[in-house]
Amino acid sequence: MRVILAMFLGALGIAAEVSVAEVWSRATVPGQEAGAIFARITGGDVDDRLLGAASEAAATVELHEHAMGQDGVGQMREIAGGLAIPAGGRVDLKPRSYHIMLIGLRAPLAKGATVPVTLRFERAGAQRIEALVLDPWAMAFDDR
Repeated sequence: MRVILAMFLGALGIAAEVSVAEVWSRATVPGQEAGAIFARITGGDVDDRLLGAASEAAATVELHEHAMGQDGVGQMREIAGGLAIPAGGRVDLKPRSYHIMLIGLRAPLAKGATVPVTLRFERAGAQRIEALVLDPWAMAFDDR
């Protein structure tokens, strides 16, 4: 039944909402001009794609991934074409992996503050979220 419902919704161009949870960022240090947003994204009833993000907190917002370069050094690079969110699956935006990059911060990210971000999905459309700013060394939402 679930497969039939997903096919029907997909044919109509309607997608069940994706779920975005555990949204966080790290506090910045003086002089830091970039930051990142991390989150857990759970797919709805049909495949979707995170196409991009926007935030008043930065001049530029990009979807990035962390990957090893040919020289064996880790590099961050923009994800071309967006990030696939499988139906019923989960994609974690986390340090040293996928993340939303805030470039040209308009103000420092202070611990305890929130950062508003609008995610743009191919099927689910725009979804506004707020990232809680944790310690500068946080590695996961549990590290509050």
